[in-house]
Formats: sequence, structure tokens, C-alpha cells
Amino acid sequence: MRYYAPTAFRSGGVDYPQGWLDLPASKGDPLVATGQLYLEVPDGGSQSVPSGAAVLYGLYANRPAAGPAYQNKLYICTDRRGGAPAFCDAASWVSFAVPDRPKSEVTASRALTAADDGVLLLGNSASTITLTLPAGLPVGFQCRVTQIGAGKCTIAASGATVNAQSSKFSTAAQHATIEVLPVVAADSYTVTGQSGL
Repeated sequence: MRYYAPTAFRSGGVDYPQGWLDLPASKGDPLVATGQLYLEVPDGGSQSVPSGAAVLYGLYANRPAAGPAYQNKLYICTDRRGGAPAFCDAASWVSFAVPDRPKSEVTASRALTAADDGVLLLGNSASTITLTLPAGLPVGFQCRVTQIGAGKCTIAASGATVNAQSSKFSTAAQHATIEVLPVVAADSYTVTGQSGL
């Protein structure tokens, strides 16, 4: 189902343009921007007043109570409290939030693998955990590492190249987060974030 956004907006860390949006296939899927104003007009629509416009736009506090009158309408909040756009199913407003980043707990040193791409790794150990970057990871590989235990999380390389400002490859302390980011060359990475020696 397609909806018209009267202005650009930001939701779940994603910027959406003014224009037509496709509703997610299911709850948890992000909205998909399908075109700018005038580029895609649904059947029966017009460039000035799209007949398929079913978007309500305003402050969260002004969002109407869900009910049959608002069935199949999308509400986009203009304030931070509003969160993700919500779709009215006649009984309630259903939020279409951007899915959370995948998480994985790490309790011992190991090599990073392709399965870690895009994952938030939670280092939970009393001693230091070393995560090793091997050669051959997917192009664009990146991950985030948060130290939730007492032991620091350290990034090392084996067959790859890893750099960091002032050679700081470890989390600074408990609850600190570092990120492994790809650089232009293959098998080459940089570590950034709340890092320490």
C-alpha cells in the first residue's frame, strides 16, 4: 500500500524524502521511499492533490485516537517523542519501527567472521577479550563492540590491517563502545570510538 509524505521526515535514524512511501510488508520492516513528488502518482491520483494521500502529519500529542475513521492511515510525528510512523488498523496505532541492530554476546577471545558483519558484539568477561580480524571478510565488513564485563575488548589483526588513533585498539573501560570500520583497501580496517590503550 502506498502513502504520500507531505514533507521530508526522519524516523529511526533514517531520512525519508517528501513523496510516496510504500508501507512495510510486516511490523518491524522499515518504510521504503519509492519516489519524489510528481514522479509516482497512484491510480486516480493527480500531481496537485493525490487521491491516495492517507498520511496525517503533526505533533504526537495531536495524534487522534485510533478508530474506524482513521483506518489505513499513516501518522508521521514531527517531534522526537513520536518515534516511528504508525499505521492505524482501526483498533490501534501500530508502529513500524526500524529493526534493532543484531546483538551477540562474546565471552572469550575469537576471530571475527562474516556472521559478525553489522552486529553489536557485547564483550562479557572478567578478562580481556581479543577479537581478531582475519583476511577475506566481506567487502564493507563492520561491527560494533561494547564492553559490558570487567575485561576490555581488543581488536587485533591476522592477515588483515587494522589502524587506530594513537594505537588505541581496546575499549577504554566498562560500558565503552568501539567500532570496526572498513577503509578503501581490501582487508584494511580502522578502530574508532571510546577506545583506550
